[in-house]
Amino acid sequence: MSSTDGSIGDVLVVGGGLFGVTAAYELARRGHRVTVLERAGSSQPHQNAATCDISKLVRLAYGYDEVYTHLMQECLPIWHQWNGATSDPTAELPLSDRPLFHQTGILVGKESAISEPSFEHGSLEVMRACGYTPQMLSSPEAFSARYPAWSKGLFQEGFFDADSGWAESSAVLDALRTRALRAGVVVLQETVERLLYRDPEDRTRKRRCVGALTMSGRSFYSDCVLVAAGCWTPSLVTKLQSVMWAAGQTVFHFQPEKTEQDLFQVPLFPAFCADIQKTGVYGFPAHPSDGRVKIGLHANGIRFADSPTPERIAAAEEKARLKAEYAVRTYLRRALPSLADRPVVGYRICIYCDTFDGDFWMDYDPDCENLYVAAGGSGHGFKFAPILGRLIADGVERKPNRYLGKFAWRSRNPAAERSDAARQRAESESASPLRPDVKVHKLNSKL
Repeated sequence: MSSTDGSIGDVLVVGGGLFGVTAAYELARRGHRVTVLERAGSSQPHQNAATCDISKLVRLAYGYDEVYTHLMQECLPIWHQWNGATSDPTAELPLSDRPLFHQTGILVGKESAISEPSFEHGSLEVMRACGYTPQMLSSPEAFSARYPAWSKGLFQEGFFDADSGWAESSAVLDALRTRALRAGVVVLQETVERLLYRDPEDRTRKRRCVGALTMSGRSFYSDCVLVAAGCWTPSLVTKLQSVMWAAGQTVFHFQPEKTEQDLFQVPLFPAFCADIQKTGVYGFPAHPSDGRVKIGLHANGIRFADSPTPERIAAAEEKARLKAEYAVRTYLRRALPSLADRPVVGYRICIYCDTFDGDFWMDYDPDCENLYVAAGGSGHGFKFAPILGRLIADGVERKPNRYLGKFAWRSRNPAAERSDAARQRAESESASPLRPDVKVHKLNSKL
């Protein structure tokens, strides 16, 4: 039974994606017996999980949001430790025999002057306050001289953040899952059909979540149930369907011409956010495996009305491809013309678990004992992999953590509806203030 000293007994984790695996590993490190139910089992991440792709950005730039920037300050040293880039004997062990985090820096460009309020202005303000010194690019000529793949005159201002970069997301998740298994976490290939509850004899008490029933007909019982099922979370905890949902975002991989490969290599072509609140476009340098260039869209996406089954995801991918590819190629002709007519060598829909306000969801269900939810990555959770497990485990053990207040269980408030600061703004949102409420986004250093 739950208590304030962290003695919660067995923990059943529903979902073996990034939130679930990092939490399982950290809870096992703290002495808990942990079982993970994951539809793909322990051999590999599920193909539709948000983390499953060749790359994800690891960025400090978060607009005016101090909390996420401070979180990244804690994460970046661990990303380097996971690469083995430290001699500190107390540091985290490397994840792999090769680096999985690539500190290529991130280029943030804007097609107009940087002014307040904007993602770019806020990012510069907060990063400087945190001690970082982004390199300013104050003219179109500065961009063209340094980054020749981009169309001349496209960006008017911007900056280069040398501390950020990208990571090989699927490889990271696979390594973290291996680490969890070595720590004693049990991972079973099971798809959860529904959660199991027990009503109290005393009507004044809450009902309890006691386990989960799987599609194979097996029932699993536990002292604590942690639902970390990504975009499938609102299908299991249905009361959350009004505050979180599945949304698909299109991602394309293009193969540059062999004679132009150098144009898309670092340092001429770092990871980037291209006036992202206006375009939603972000991308990566040529991948070290085969030189492909990944271009993604961070926008409203395709909202799924029902649970995103593999069949529904496949249908959405097929339906969206022609329109999405046309839109991406139209942008490339304007911004990266040498990629515009290159073949697509990879395409998928990345399935976000969006929340109404773009913030993560990490808390106990206030109406049900022993049910903890960790979800709502909202398309920007991967970069926090080094700290997610600690955040979730502190929440499960009811330990104080100065960040968790931002991610607490909450009601939908139209006035608070927004998204990650780097997300493309819809036309209907263009008149909304982009500078967030200080009470919501400032870090409470007293906690």
